[in-house]
Amino acid sequence: MTATRAAALKAFAAFVSPRFQFRFNLIMAAVWAALFVPGLISWRESVPFLVFVSIYANFVGHLSGVAGAVAARKVDPDDPF
Repeated sequence: MTATRAAALKAFAAFVSPRFQFRFNLIMAAVWAALFVPGLISWRESVPFLVFVSIYANFVGHLSGVAGAVAARKVDPDDPF
């Protein structure tokens, strides 16, 4: 296996690891939660219901990603969660 391929596989493994997925989805859920208020107040020209539904869908999607990452981390015996 070449060094480039090994590095690419290592980077991919880090990206799909439960620890990374947990942190990424938790941070993104917080970002979407923070965008909720500006979405309904500051963007009055847009359709507020559509903004709410879009932000809610992203928020819930990331929270489900957090739940999946927690489950995967609890199964992994090498992860001290």
